[in-house]
Amino acid sequence: GTSGGTTLNGTDVNPVQANGVFAHLDKLRKALRSNDTAAITSSAEGMDDDSSRAIRVRGATGARVKDFDDRQQRLADQNVATQSLLSSVEDVDMAGAITQFQTLQTALQASYLTTSKILDQSLLDFLT
Repeated sequence: GTSGGTTLNGTDVNPVQANGVFAHLDKLRKALRSNDTAAITSSAEGMDDDSSRAIRVRGATGARVKDFDDRQQRLADQNVATQSLLSSVEDVDMAGAITQFQTLQTALQASYLTTSKILDQSLLDFLT
């Protein structure tokens, strides 16, 4: 290039080409105006890659949204279960619960007593 005073005139020897859907659309527009079939094919391939990338991102986003919805549903289910358990604990009939506890404790003691009597037998007791 040339220079004059504080101005440099020249061409860019290493131009930066942007990748992406808009760059590929601009490249396609220019290729269609100049009737360049190779550039049209190249920009169409780039747009196909852009479409594939958008589909992958959309799929990953959909999977994340589904995971988030599933977690929300599990939390809602756990909240319902917790409220149900809390309600059953708060609304318990104390007299009925005490009676049921005493009955179960008596049955457990009877089971222990029976087991100890069975295990306390000797071989002679078993044979007779």
